[in-house]
Amino acid sequence: MTDRDLMLKAKEASLNAYVPYSRFAVGAALECMDGTVFTGCNVENAALGDTICAERTACVKAVSEGHKEFRRIAIYADSENWCTPCGSCRQFLSEFSPEMEVLCAKAGGRYVSYKLSELMPHTFNLGAAISRPCGNKQNDEKGLANSYHTRFCQTFFLLYGLCCRAAISRPYVGIRVFAILQHAP
Repeated sequence: MTDRDLMLKAKEASLNAYVPYSRFAVGAALECMDGTVFTGCNVENAALGDTICAERTACVKAVSEGHKEFRRIAIYADSENWCTPCGSCRQFLSEFSPEMEVLCAKAGGRYVSYKLSELMPHTFNLGAAISRPCGNKQNDEKGLANSYHTRFCQTFFLLYGLCCRAAISRPYVGIRVFAILQHAP
């Protein structure tokens, strides 16, 4: 499959996006090492934390079908800017294939290519976190410190990704989410 073929699948997937809040439809096509392709689109929810990006949708579909090694992913949005994966998607994909190719498109069919490790050079690795004490003896012994840290990072990257994508098409949505984050306990 050529890059263009994969990008076309991503563009077609973007047509299925459910984006009533941001109006920013994204499609992704994930190619597995065996050549199988899984597509996904972003699906928004009024509870913003429950929103899932196109890249993670495609990855979850692939993993649920037994595929865990990926060659590349194509990401498409009808935007004037390159549609790169948010931080949460970068982390999520790096769990499986940190050196995979990432094709990022924009309106007009042009795209750029990156290695995932270029976009996210320092991924969170649970194995490294477990072996690193947090400084709180009680939490270190119970293994609690890193689980709290992990949940915080996941929430931050998800909201950051939503804000970045929302700011591209609807700046007021991104501003509203940042305002909510500032008042969070």
